[in-house]
Amino acid sequence: MARHFAQDTRGARGARGDAPARGGQARRDPSPVPAVLLALLVGFFAVCGAQLHTYDAVDWRSPLTWCAMLGVAAVASVLLTLLFRLLDHRVSPIMARPVGERDRLLRRRVLVAGVAVMALCWLVVWLAAWPGFFCYDTWAFNSRLETGRLNAQQSVLHTLLVTTVLQGAHALLGSWNAAVAVYTLVQGAVVAGSAAWALVRLERAGAPLPFLVCGIAYFSLNPFIVMFGLCSTKDTLFAVWTLLLVMELAGLRGGAGGKGGDGAGEVCRARGGMLAAARCAVLVFLMGAYRNNAPYVLAVALVALAVVAVARRGRSVALAAGTAVGLACYLAWTGPIAAALGVVRPSSVGEMISVPAANVAYMASLGEAEPLPEGLSELDLQAMADGWELCRQNTDNYRNVATPLLEAGATGEFVLYWLDCVAAHPGLALNSALILTQPAWDPTVESTSYNFPGYPSYGETQTSVFACLAEDPAHTDSKLPALYDLLWSISRDADYGGRPWLAALGSPASLMWLTLACLAYAAARRNARGVAAAGLLALLSATLLLGPTVLPRYYWFLYLCAPVTVWVSLAGGRERGGDAGETR
Repeated sequence: MARHFAQDTRGARGARGDAPARGGQARRDPSPVPAVLLALLVGFFAVCGAQLHTYDAVDWRSPLTWCAMLGVAAVASVLLTLLFRLLDHRVSPIMARPVGERDRLLRRRVLVAGVAVMALCWLVVWLAAWPGFFCYDTWAFNSRLETGRLNAQQSVLHTLLVTTVLQGAHALLGSWNAAVAVYTLVQGAVVAGSAAWALVRLERAGAPLPFLVCGIAYFSLNPFIVMFGLCSTKDTLFAVWTLLLVMELAGLRGGAGGKGGDGAGEVCRARGGMLAAARCAVLVFLMGAYRNNAPYVLAVALVALAVVAVARRGRSVALAAGTAVGLACYLAWTGPIAAALGVVRPSSVGEMISVPAANVAYMASLGEAEPLPEGLSELDLQAMADGWELCRQNTDNYRNVATPLLEAGATGEFVLYWLDCVAAHPGLALNSALILTQPAWDPTVESTSYNFPGYPSYGETQTSVFACLAEDPAHTDSKLPALYDLLWSISRDADYGGRPWLAALGSPASLMWLTLACLAYAAARRNARGVAAAGLLALLSATLLLGPTVLPRYYWFLYLCAPVTVWVSLAGGRERGGDAGETR
């Protein structure tokens, strides 16, 4: 393996030189602007994190705070600019190079062996967690199993999928544990298969052997990949649909021999475009049907693809058309089809005011909330303050105090009151938003969204990284208790079972910063495919910051997509059969 990596490196140095780029143009260094923008974000959040750790608040009025942010940003911008140039000169040229027949045979053998190892690792964890991780919002499944009702508060499509499999397996096997085991095994095969497919496409696109080996190890040995992959939550399959769409945007689509083109002739191009549009439509629909925030991001993506399609045509037209069709299908699914299925649609106004509720509750806990207007006289600010003190990272404890009033028609009054509070205390509003979302941007902070007295099974543990259990109607009956105990400690203990280095693997913030770095590097190299892939993930992540809490499962699509995101940002349009930076 080392010999092949050395050959790739020597080839890259020999090919790089000072040779002109395609079209006779001189090679350009990465633009420093994206590095500077990313550095500003690093400086802002680094100082905010440090002050929150030390003082539990950020001193916005102190000039030292802003000077520290600018100082950190200045250092980070220099380091990031140098890093981007180093990657552009040393790493990117070897990320997608033509491979000879002899090397290709070795790579594919390694890949086959790696996929076998991955399957074995997942199977071992499945046995340790028997019947699998049946947790998170299982009330929706139980409601369908017991009453036949569907509730739009959870993904209706996912509820139908899970309960249909459970009912069929239970009828055949007579045990809910066995039924759950069947579902988690099938889902795990789908998730692991999508990861293996991503590695196959990367190999065909020319990813170097060491990168493929790292990808195999990442998907096989990362406990947060395997555990969530065997978990019944909708977030797992949502991540699969996102991975496949990212591969579509990155140009890692199907094709004979992995050439990357849609065909030499017009007929082949038209057929390839239709297939790309169909794949995109299916994936966009599935993403929308699994996550409420996805359609908004995909609508933005549709506008961007439409602009690119007008300017450049090519595959962007097919992707834009597929996105439009997928969104139309999503609207039909959530509208007339949901009505025909008798789906119960509860009010979502409570979740929509998560951040405003956090702002008001934080100010109330400090005695700084504005006087209540007449229309909100029944709002219990002390109860909101108590909810904030109970668990600051979970808005359920304080936004539920306001939800009944909002559902009764006081939404407008609450929004105006919230704006008054923000206008009076903008620093406090920003502090509360940073505290609420800190696990999403600070890798040193674990999620504790469920770790408060009274919450079932979480009140006595330290973190809410992963539930790591099977809930009703199943129950955990581990076949490998020692391994299960290790997985439990990694999921629920603040020291990750005595392995604090695992915190980086389990932190949504680490994956968030990796995605932003990939986006910045792709933009610096004018790599449209990398910008499209990482940009979609960054937008999905940004919408989650407006949600009720931060849990790793909400961001699990970043975990699953990480190898593809890194590769497409590094390789850009250098893959075989494609033009640099092309999204066609």
